[in-house]
Amino acid sequence: MMKILINAPFSKENRLALLSAGKSFEETDNIELADIIIGDIPDEYFGKLDNLKWLQLASAGADRIIYNNAISDKTVLTNSSGAFGEVISEYVIGGILCLFRDFFSYRENQLEKRWHDTKQERMIFGSTALILGCGNIGKCVSTRLRAFGAKTVGVRQSSEKCSEFDETYSVETLDSLLPNADIIVCALPRTPKTEHLLNRERLMLIKNSAVIVNVGRGNVIDTNALCGKLKRGELFGAVLDVFENEPLEDTSPLWDMKNVFVTPHISGKSFGHSERTEMLIAKICEENLRRFADRKPLINVVQGNYET
Repeated sequence: MMKILINAPFSKENRLALLSAGKSFEETDNIELADIIIGDIPDEYFGKLDNLKWLQLASAGADRIIYNNAISDKTVLTNSSGAFGEVISEYVIGGILCLFRDFFSYRENQLEKRWHDTKQERMIFGSTALILGCGNIGKCVSTRLRAFGAKTVGVRQSSEKCSEFDETYSVETLDSLLPNADIIVCALPRTPKTEHLLNRERLMLIKNSAVIVNVGRGNVIDTNALCGKLKRGELFGAVLDVFENEPLEDTSPLWDMKNVFVTPHISGKSFGHSERTEMLIAKICEENLRRFADRKPLINVVQGNYET
């Protein structure tokens, strides 16, 4: 009988649901004996789990596993893509509103008991939002921005249309789209193709009144070039939850910029933060456990092919 290890802090209710879905497998607490892992692999076991047949991540991002050669290329890797769009899109909206309506200044004024109108009247309504990535996160962001009255333009590998966006284009047209964007949201994974997609040259195409939001991966933006553009006043502001190097270095100028909102990679937090997001992760894992047990094709496959 195959052995399963649940290596993520699921609630008791979700854990029981997972064990019920995987009832044909034997639970183990020994990672070296596990045939199936639901959750993650500690760094010290990277490249050492030769018996592992399937790793189901409780995250959407799989780059930590792939770029560190954490598992054999014979191990099937699946992620929890589809669980994070709701929670991350709310973060995006909140960050944009904080900058557009100058909430940070008003908070400072409140603490100093200052009754002062900063006269910042900017709205999401009527803006053009360019969303890099048309997956679950990009679609949820687009839906919510459209509800505020923004026009949304999606960028993906192909130019295939997507109903959640007003317009959809391939990444090859990015240079022509950037100058018209009021809001740029990065919701891309880490891949060789996304490395510095927003490089110095492309950042120069973005107008001074635009806001950049990054909730994908930090490598998408050339950080040094972004800092330079912000220092020169060539951007309205930035909302940054992910960075090229994490934690963000103490010496980074981003910490001290009043028009930059820095958070420690928490936009898509689930365990201990969002019960609904954890439940959505659990549902994806449950579905794949049933499929694996029934020898059916798995969903959210990142690597490998489970032989049916």
